[in-house]
Amino acid sequence: MNNKHSENPSKIIPSASDRLYSQPSMLSCVAADGMECEDCNLDKIFMCKFSKRETIVFIICNTCYRLNALAIFYFIGSMLNTWWMMWAYGLFITITFFVIEPGLICSHCPFYTKEGKFLKCGGLWGMPKFWNYHPEPIKKWKKIVMLVVGFIFEVIPLFGIIGGLILLLIDPRPPLFYGIGLIITTTVFIGLAYYHLKVLLGDHCKRCPHFSCPLNKVPAHNVHLFLNKNKVMRKAWEDSGWIPETD
Repeated sequence: MNNKHSENPSKIIPSASDRLYSQPSMLSCVAADGMECEDCNLDKIFMCKFSKRETIVFIICNTCYRLNALAIFYFIGSMLNTWWMMWAYGLFITITFFVIEPGLICSHCPFYTKEGKFLKCGGLWGMPKFWNYHPEPIKKWKKIVMLVVGFIFEVIPLFGIIGGLILLLIDPRPPLFYGIGLIITTTVFIGLAYYHLKVLLGDHCKRCPHFSCPLNKVPAHNVHLFLNKNKVMRKAWEDSGWIPETD
């Protein structure tokens, strides 16, 4: 008998399950680029396909938001003649967006299954994918860490604003330009913060298929509908203790 044909087939041909996990484009319908959408209307309730317009709008607003926060620390640094706060916050932004958030949160998102070495989503578009995709829900400790990081991320500029305004009241000697600049950037920062809260929590977070994100607000019934079309993700959720609705 030919030994070639007597070998264990499982050592030669991977199982269907193995092939499913080994092909990123098979892991979620989000990554299918419309191939499986003919009989599906979930795009009416989910942001389950990449939208160039929504992504551009979010990137512009988020970039302006972060640059505005850096500008606040620039004017504070100008008044105090010290720049460590601006550089420290800039480093914090870089580490958060390139390392912490993609690793803790994004690696569990269906959009992470799209092919390529960089994220293709409406949030952190273009960030490198250093981690493997995890179809299961985010663990509680990851959520806590991300919430703490996010809280610090957003609150530090507010502390900077309060501290800078107190400095202006106590010691108005710095050039008027710095004081005016701080007031303008503070006003813009508050406006952008309101916009982010309105867009994210009021709209995007109610339609995002990243269900275990700490900010996600998709109703349980819609989660069930989506997972029914994503068997790998559904199995990972069930293995993690998720109880589906009765079909």
